[in-house]
Amino acid sequence: MNMPLHSLFRRCIRPGGVRFIAALLFAGLYFNASPAMAGLISCTNPVPGSYSFALPSGTYALPRNTPANTMVVPWTDWYTGGTAVWNCNGTSDPVAGQFHGAALWMQGLTDTGRTYTAGGGTYPVFATNLPGIGMVVGGSTYGPIGWANENTGRAYGYPVLTYATRMGGWSNVGYNNEYWTNTLFGFRLRVAFVTIDQPTAGTVVYAGQVGTTGMSTSVTGSTSFIYGPAQTAPIVFTGGPTFTLLSCVTPDILVDLGRHQSNEFTGINATTPMVDFDIKLNSCPAGMNFIKYRIDPATIVTMSAQSVVALDATSTATGVGIQLLDGAGAVHPLGAGTDRTFGGYNPTTGGSYTIPLKARYYQTSPGVTPGQANTTMMFTMTYL
Repeated sequence: MNMPLHSLFRRCIRPGGVRFIAALLFAGLYFNASPAMAGLISCTNPVPGSYSFALPSGTYALPRNTPANTMVVPWTDWYTGGTAVWNCNGTSDPVAGQFHGAALWMQGLTDTGRTYTAGGGTYPVFATNLPGIGMVVGGSTYGPIGWANENTGRAYGYPVLTYATRMGGWSNVGYNNEYWTNTLFGFRLRVAFVTIDQPTAGTVVYAGQVGTTGMSTSVTGSTSFIYGPAQTAPIVFTGGPTFTLLSCVTPDILVDLGRHQSNEFTGINATTPMVDFDIKLNSCPAGMNFIKYRIDPATIVTMSAQSVVALDATSTATGVGIQLLDGAGAVHPLGAGTDRTFGGYNPTTGGSYTIPLKARYYQTSPGVTPGQANTTMMFTMTYL
């Protein structure tokens, strides 16, 4: 009678006339330098005219079952597009809640609907070409009093979305009811990578334009812009991190429970001698936190407290099942929720290990019919 075990990895308007009138009103406010409105008049084209941001290009080893919402590549240093990207002129009257600064958005990326919170900010998670791996982007604008995020304590910048948003911005640029001229603005960004599901091995690659930056004026509480975004420039990403997945090599197991005489089964709960076998964990890499394992029967559990499972459809014997025991001979729980941590793994060195187990025949009915008595169980390894 044989008992094979097999491994299993488991592991997003008004008519034109109204617009014309509004334009005339705006022009009147500009020429009168009214304190009711302050804003940009003009900005130069961005210098340079496009931006290329090199993503981290190292190799990052992840346990195969790294949980979602785990940061797997830390925030990069700031990529600074410049502090003199735009040279702008505007009216000077200070208006509370009006902001002049760079807008920054990632229209070439796909929002997964997930978010990641860090440093007091909540960032949308963008998809990458690798299932299970996402990216977050933080940004900041530069203006007359420095970087917006530094003045507001946002370590990783303001969340960057797939559409244009004000990146912090600046209010009250001018003073003394005069026009302001030759005022410099800029932008910067940084990224990090997080898991959104079980990670996939491979290299992150982004093709073509992923984002845009442009100069703008907006008002607190408004989703629209008084000015811009204008004088825009494309942003592309180059390079990208490579991810490898850490796991052990776990071959299938064939356990021979031997041939037995029917007179060995003297009544319900009678058993045959235990047979030792091992789950082999070969070539386990260093760097994982721990290893867990679980064993699930492919047939039904007939006696749960004793961990006895039914024979499979290839069997002709009746009246017996197969019992699973741990290395010490105690009943080994089966199925969901019975994951056990393998205590022998050394995360510093890795190595090859074994998980000792035992099995035997277990009488489940008063009468036993001779014949083939086989079953299958699956073991699931979790690497974290």
